[in-house]
Amino acid sequence: MPKPTTLTLFRTAAAFVAATFFSAALPAEVAAEAPKPPAQAQGIAAKILAGEKGGLRFGPYGWRVLEVRGDRALLITDEVVETRSYHSVAKRVTWEASEMRKYLNGEFLKKFTAGELGQIAATKLKNPKHPQYGTDGGRDTTDRVFLISDEEAYRYFGNDGDRDTGVYWWLRSPGFTGRHARVVRYGGEVDAAGGFTEIELGLRPALWITLDAGAGETGDGGGLQAPEAKAGPDGLAAQIQAGQKRDLRFGPYKWRVLTARGDRALIVTEEITEKRAYHGSNAEVTWETCDLRGYLNGEFLKKFNGDELKTILRADVKNPDNQRSGAKGGRATADKVFVLSLDEAKQFFESNVDRGAGFEGRTHHWWLRSPGDASNNASFVSVFGEFIDSGCLVGGREIYGDGVEHYPGVRPALWVSLGKPH
Repeated sequence: MPKPTTLTLFRTAAAFVAATFFSAALPAEVAAEAPKPPAQAQGIAAKILAGEKGGLRFGPYGWRVLEVRGDRALLITDEVVETRSYHSVAKRVTWEASEMRKYLNGEFLKKFTAGELGQIAATKLKNPKHPQYGTDGGRDTTDRVFLISDEEAYRYFGNDGDRDTGVYWWLRSPGFTGRHARVVRYGGEVDAAGGFTEIELGLRPALWITLDAGAGETGDGGGLQAPEAKAGPDGLAAQIQAGQKRDLRFGPYKWRVLTARGDRALIVTEEITEKRAYHGSNAEVTWETCDLRGYLNGEFLKKFNGDELKTILRADVKNPDNQRSGAKGGRATADKVFVLSLDEAKQFFESNVDRGAGFEGRTHHWWLRSPGDASNNASFVSVFGEFIDSGCLVGGREIYGDGVEHYPGVRPALWVSLGKPH
């Protein structure tokens, strides 16, 4: 396999995260309470809803849960299940045109019973070009079974050891040229250049399954996302009160519930809504005085209709100092929309993977309102879901020598009323 002479995107991201801006500190993780399975859930669905994560029998294989979203779960086989070439002919090929994709969505599906096939949901996948070499990833596809991408291999596995199966295994992402696809190496490292598609390497199929009695349906996804879940009761409040916690439609975005207290709930967007500077310059600011706060409590609110605006509550927001550096957090504020603090990001997400968020199909950093190690820095969550309490410059900073200022994205949070509109 050819060895690239430059760093991969994620190593570049890691260097950006770990060296350019900060030194990372890992959080203590918070255990999430497993939801109770509905009465109709049986087999693998009941086990997943009861909190089981690995060694789940489905078809002839054991599977691992990568994510649960609404009434769907993303699974990948516990181990490599066979060896196979990505494409047997030595020529340029994308995931869409590969023999691997044809096999997984054809012959491979014959290994499952009719009942199991009814649980496998078709999923829309994005196939972006290689971020370093520019190799074409091909058109988006709709698949029932697939390989995870390079991004997902980072997002859903905590480290190289977690990815390591003792053998090389394929990812669907393009590699060094159109004749290469990316792979996970022996030891668990994601190889930037990948392997020639005609060689035989390990196969770890992935798929989304439904957790109720309904059949799989097709849904949109950015990169790799759960198919659309069935609509819950009308209105955000009704859905939350019925126990729905993910993919809640409110305004133009999807939201997740972080906590519900009495007649109100704290929600945050499922993904990054946009990339925006914390402040218009690298001046010394606090959350109270930053431009991001002004935008969220002004222009951003215009994205909601009159009835939605009535349910958004004004919250008392505390802004403590940075515990490590002593940088001032500023005065407490009263906001309708805000970004989370370091403490809140630790409290309401169960792991680094759970904190990870995407923008336009790629994982990306996102702002926290807490100060960094100086008054012109703000903390953020890295592409790997880690807390970066040293922060980065509030106005952005040129990172890649392209003359463009890069900065984390925004995941707005807000409290909504579950009772009468305010």
